[in-house]
Amino acid sequence: MPKIWDAIVVGGGPAGSSAARVFAEKGLSVLLIDREKFPRIKPCAGGLTNKDLQALPECISRVIERQVKKLTFTRKFKDFFAKESDDVLISCVSRNMFDHFLVREAEKAGAVFNDNTKLIGLSENPEKNLVEMITSAGKYNARVCIGADGPASQVSHALGLNKGHGGNGLALEAELYVDDNTLDKYCNAVHMDAGTFPGGYGWIFPKSKHLSVGVGGPAKLAKYLEQYFHEFVEQMDINVKVVRSYRFHSLPVRAAGSQLVSPRTLLAGDAAGLTDPLSGEGIYYAVKSGKLAAETAIKFLDNKIPDLSEYQSAIESRFQPDFKTAADLRAMFNTFPRLCHTFAQKNQRAWEAVVKLMDGRKPYAEFKKALGAAKFTWPVIAEVCKLSETWKVKRFKM
Repeated sequence: MPKIWDAIVVGGGPAGSSAARVFAEKGLSVLLIDREKFPRIKPCAGGLTNKDLQALPECISRVIERQVKKLTFTRKFKDFFAKESDDVLISCVSRNMFDHFLVREAEKAGAVFNDNTKLIGLSENPEKNLVEMITSAGKYNARVCIGADGPASQVSHALGLNKGHGGNGLALEAELYVDDNTLDKYCNAVHMDAGTFPGGYGWIFPKSKHLSVGVGGPAKLAKYLEQYFHEFVEQMDINVKVVRSYRFHSLPVRAAGSQLVSPRTLLAGDAAGLTDPLSGEGIYYAVKSGKLAAETAIKFLDNKIPDLSEYQSAIESRFQPDFKTAADLRAMFNTFPRLCHTFAQKNQRAWEAVVKLMDGRKPYAEFKKALGAAKFTWPVIAEVCKLSETWKVKRFKM
């Protein structure tokens, strides 16, 4: 192993493995570390949209377990409706196999992967132009570092990056092995429930032999998640035989303008708070930010740019506008849950906007067009809805 790595990537999820693969493909020495032993269980719905697939290696199809063309919806477990597409809407994967596959792809490209390796300390040495790292496996030095180590990023904390948040969420997710009748019932669609409490929603994603079932909502209402989860499982008539995992996990939402780079370090994925405020989806942003972070770092190492600020600017321009619109839509859904449920059911233009968003053809701005004349008063409506959302969360009791 080299005494000084070109890059060390902390975190073996989609952001970290994507970054490591880019470094390796460009011929740089790269060490990828993760504190867990791979493959490991990762709480996540595991749904890939067509937009996700476009950002991933073509061979990712090897770990896809189900593909669905239909989405079904309920509000407070009632008012069921379904929407279907001619094309695949969501490809379902188990995160343990999905993440492990991406790590193996990085290794094939030339990256070195050390799992079961915990980060203990990290600092930047401006005199030596190095990032110095202490881990459970020893000391390492690198010319640049990418922190892709999740919502509670040690890299971020060590360097004082990404302070503040834009309204973090929390999710409770389980891998449920069910009877054949239940699996048959849910195998051809992804189901979503909303409206039970402000910002709360439940989901069912089918896998080859089990269901990924979860609920999420504002972190301030975390105490209601377990109650909602068990009620969701009961109301959806899910006959559970074996619970493989049952875990809480954070849904980090970045505050606009929060610092994601230091002189020799960049944050990507959940460590950077790159989560869709409306859906809670983060895989797409993890993969894209991981690649972008590595590409920026390579230009920096090649002396093509003076610092890493280009990455910061790219995140602000490419992702933040969508995050803002998604947060506005979330506030509107939480303020008018019944109206929005009916609107989604009956408005074909809104459904077409959803499909375009999922396959990457259109950004969130497409939703504004579906509002018709109301789009001109959108800024005022959004601010009023955000105030209402905050008030509802503060006063809610389940």
